[in-house]
Amino acid sequence: MIKRVLNYNDEKDREILKTKSENVNNIEEVKELIQDLKDTLHSIPFAKGISAIQLGINKKVCICS
Repeated sequence: MIKRVLNYNDEKDREILKTKSENVNNIEEVKELIQDLKDTLHSIPFAKGISAIQLGINKKVCICS
């Protein structure tokens, strides 16, 4: 599912983006997140990568294309 990408210029979003992300211990817990990252990345023209924190999810997950 395509998600909203947080914006550093928004004060509320900035606080979330500054948060330290947590490790992922089990790939099963982030499978849906990975699909959301893929969907969101492919919806943004010229985007090359995206991380979970940019969607407001506090996990150390990113993808690049």
